[in-house]
Amino acid sequence: MKRILLAYLTLLVAGAAWAQGPHEAHLSISGPAGGNTYDSFSTQYGWGADLYSLYEPGIRVYAGPVFSLGYTYSLRSWLRVGAETSLGILWVDQRQARAWGNDEFGTDTERLYTVMPLVHLVALNRPHFKIYGKIAAGGRLSAGKYIGTKLFPALAVMPIGLQWGGERIFGLAELGFGNVYHARIGIGFRW
Repeated sequence: MKRILLAYLTLLVAGAAWAQGPHEAHLSISGPAGGNTYDSFSTQYGWGADLYSLYEPGIRVYAGPVFSLGYTYSLRSWLRVGAETSLGILWVDQRQARAWGNDEFGTDTERLYTVMPLVHLVALNRPHFKIYGKIAAGGRLSAGKYIGTKLFPALAVMPIGLQWGGERIFGLAELGFGNVYHARIGIGFRW
């Protein structure tokens, strides 16, 4: 009797695990961190041949990747709600003024922690392919020496998002704008 009950329970759990359910979790890598908020204005700041660079220290910021973990729940076939948390990395190089030797005197790492509730609107919902749009808004905490510990608003608007693959495991790609990241690719699990 115990073996029959264990076999039945195993089949029930396996069937539930393989069925497409309303829950989705995903891991992704995206970038650039800060959505070009930092590096687009500072890539050449203080590193040129101008008079300012001769007497003032220079700062260069490189936006690194953003690592995300998210969850969504399907309310309808066309509507999903959830939340996403992410960690973005900035590398900050600082140099002395060229008149004082132009030696590199510091490299710091700035971490950007983000939490955002989100809404998916699914435009095409096929068993192995989905097209959706997403909007997410929340808060971003900066931690490091470059910006300091500060809280900022966070926004990600992804007018085009794709999911492909099986009913249980799928890939995803998104493209859009915001101050968290612009594009991402990842893998997800549905149950």
